[in-house]
Amino acid sequence: MYVVEGIGYDFIPDVLSRDPHDVEQWIKTADEESFEAVRKLMRLEGLLVGGSSGSALSGALRWLKSDAGKRIAE
Repeated sequence: MYVVEGIGYDFIPDVLSRDPHDVEQWIKTADEESFEAVRKLMRLEGLLVGGSSGSALSGALRWLKSDAGKRIAE
């Protein structure tokens, strides 16, 4: 069971493009890391956001730490 709205469902929305020209990599996040990212945003930035924002942030941070993210930073 997932707590973050829309995470973990077994269907693909019609509006989601899976074309490799649009998306190069998929990153799945867990509820725990998503809500930890939400708490950081609230504590450090004063932003009142939900779990899906935490999922986006935790995925982005994990990607930035990856080899692909390191290439962007160079």
